[in-house]
Order: sequence, then C-alpha cells, then structure tokens
Amino acid sequence: YKIVTNKHVGETYLLYQCGTEPPATETSHAAVIEIPVFSVGIDVTPSIAFLEYLGLVDKIVAFTSPYGIDTISSPCFLESIQDGSVLYVKSREEVDALAALPETSDETLDRLERAIGFISPFTTDPPFEMNVRISEYTETTNSGIFEWIKLYSALFNLESKANEVFEIADNRFNCVAEVASTTQTDNPKQPVVLWAYYSEFCGGWDVAECPNYYCEYGPMCSAVLRHFEGDYPQEWFVKDCGAFYMPTEQFIEFGKDADHWIFPSPDWN
Repeated sequence: YKIVTNKHVGETYLLYQCGTEPPATETSHAAVIEIPVFSVGIDVTPSIAFLEYLGLVDKIVAFTSPYGIDTISSPCFLESIQDGSVLYVKSREEVDALAALPETSDETLDRLERAIGFISPFTTDPPFEMNVRISEYTETTNSGIFEWIKLYSALFNLESKANEVFEIADNRFNCVAEVASTTQTDNPKQPVVLWAYYSEFCGGWDVAECPNYYCEYGPMCSAVLRHFEGDYPQEWFVKDCGAFYMPTEQFIEFGKDADHWIFPSPDWN
C-alpha cells in the first residue's frame, strides 16, 4: 500500500492494491482508496491535462464544475462531454438524480458509484464519496505545477510513466530557458511586459504577483515582467472574491510604461 500526502491541505490518502486488505492500523486518513482506480470525476480543469498525459482520459466519468464547460480548453475532452461519454453535472444532487434515472446504463452507474473525485481544496460538497484534493495552484514554478502528475500516477500505479513524462517536460523547459538566456539581441533595452486582466465580478484589476509560474518567463525571455511588489492596501481587498484587486486609477499608473500586455483572461468568470 501507499500513503500519499497533500501537504497544502494537510490530508493523507491510503492507497491499497486491488485484491489486498488495507492495513487495520492505518485509520487516520481522509480517504482509503483501492488502486488502480476504476473511474474518476473531476471538478478542476488542470486535472484534464494531467490525465491526458498519462493516457487516462477514458477513466473520467464526470466533470462536476458548477461554472459550466466554457473553462475547458481541451477539444477532445469537450467532444467527450458533448457526445455523452463524459457526464457534465453541477452538484452531488445531479449525480444522485442521474443515478436514479432508468435510462442510465448499468455501466455508467457502476462507474459513478466507484468514481474517485479529483477536487479543488475549495470544494465544500464533493460529488463523490471519496476524494483527493489537488493543490497544484499553490506552486510557484512551472516544474512544480507539472510535478503534480506524480500524485495522479500513484492512484493508477503509473509512477514510472509519470516520472518519464515529467523528466521529458522538465528537460524541455530547461533547454528552452538555456537557449533563451544565450540568445543575443540587437536591442539592449529589455522590454517591459504587463500581465493583467479586469474582473467585472470583483471590480478591479488582477495583476502579476511574484513568485508565480509566469514570473519565470520574464528573465528567461530577457524581459522585465511588471508585477506588484509590497503589501496591497487593505481597501483593495474584495471580500466576495477573497483577493486584492487594483483600482483602475492605480492600474493605469502601474502599467503605463509597458511595451507589451499579456491579457490572460477576458474576465474573472
């Protein structure tokens, strides 16, 4: 058996091999899960990419986000939802209602009942009985984010494949960084890059904060990433959003000298 720890949320998960009994002495875990996992439900879009890399998209039985499917960027996964091979549900109640429908096939019922949820730490009412919380967003480097593929792999006994995929991606990233750092430019002035978008819902500008995954791209590409430094004024805190957002007047001053503007999102939602 294996014990996996999500240090960010302070949860452990006991993973025991199919055909064996979980050890009786191991009782204080957030979930006790038989592996390899038979089927999964997800409520965060990063899980799609990790499972695609591991060749496990066919294990996904349901996407359970309350925000709709517009946040999904994988065309293959969108097609799976549209053709019904992956169910889209908004809540646990919808999962239960779907299971109660007479037209729901026995195979789908079995997959729903045995599904393990890969969920956000912010999910308060998980749609499935057993869940594993995913906290890749807490990482501040690109490699750190991608290394979460190893957590997914542990539930499918695919650690070797995950290590291989991670090493290839990490080496490729480091190679690009090395090439970029040695590239000569005719312009000695490093361009200033602004990274920000406006949130209608929160009523302010979300600007770059470092350290973060995009902060690596500045020095890697011989550019200066404009990011907020110091403590945010308390009046910028938006309680409903749980974060600080810069008012427009300050944002104009903050970004006026940028040569390029990366606009990462059309809006908060």
